[in-house]
Amino acid sequence: MKFRQEISISNLRKINTISITQKLITDVDIVSLFNNILEEANTEIDNEVSKNLLEKMIALYLRVRAFSTARDITTKGKLQSKTVKAKGLRNTIKKSCKDYIR
Repeated sequence: MKFRQEISISNLRKINTISITQKLITDVDIVSLFNNILEEANTEIDNEVSKNLLEKMIALYLRVRAFSTARDITTKGKLQSKTVKAKGLRNTIKKSCKDYIR
């Protein structure tokens, strides 16, 4: 949800995964969910290690999502540029046909 809010900007040029990670690490809901998962797993993990684990998991998730989003934006831009070129070519052909028919 937080990732979608951050990338909903038009003409997105950069995804700042570091700031999103910091926001998510301090989110009370995410931290409590992560702590619940650790408790259910019945594992004894040092507090600092669990914080590092949570940070690395979020960073990895965001990196994958950012890569996927960047690929989607690039593909969308390529498709739009192809349609613009195709429309330009059609208009050029129409104009040259009109000039030829006259």
